[in-house]
Amino acid sequence: SNSIDLIHVHTQRAGLIAAIYKKVYGIKVVYTPHGLRHSQLKGLGSFIHKMIEKFILNNIDVITTLSDSELDLVKQVNDKVYVKKINTRINTIEFEKNRLDNKKVIAMIGSCDDRKQPYLFINIAKRYIKKDIKFIWIGNGPLYDEVKDFIKQENLINIKFLGQKND
Repeated sequence: SNSIDLIHVHTQRAGLIAAIYKKVYGIKVVYTPHGLRHSQLKGLGSFIHKMIEKFILNNIDVITTLSDSELDLVKQVNDKVYVKKINTRINTIEFEKNRLDNKKVIAMIGSCDDRKQPYLFINIAKRYIKKDIKFIWIGNGPLYDEVKDFIKQENLINIKFLGQKND
């Protein structure tokens, strides 16, 4: 019922469907994988998902990544495809111009990994250590334990990393 000109997908499942649609209907597809599934598995599961990723990457018009690690994973699957890395990092100079005087709690919800920049979050919070502001991060990930240890070591009492919450 709709005439679709472009599909933008972010997961392997959606990428596979979009790649099939492209082959059948000629619809243009942009793929921004947020981690490639094969890298999260081992053995036969990893191999199967790598083959699915190869099919997707060979049948997509535009591939974009948001981190160097995602770019590397795409290139591991197919080093001949063109991939555009989009820099989504926050420029820390922007924060020096902004004041947070009227805020009581600053919260971040997301995976505690390099792409989400937990150390930038901590560095911003350090600037307001003498103010009545708490900084809270909800979510775990590969850097969670490292960041918790760093906060404890630095005695940063206005920053809490709470981990994954299911409520």
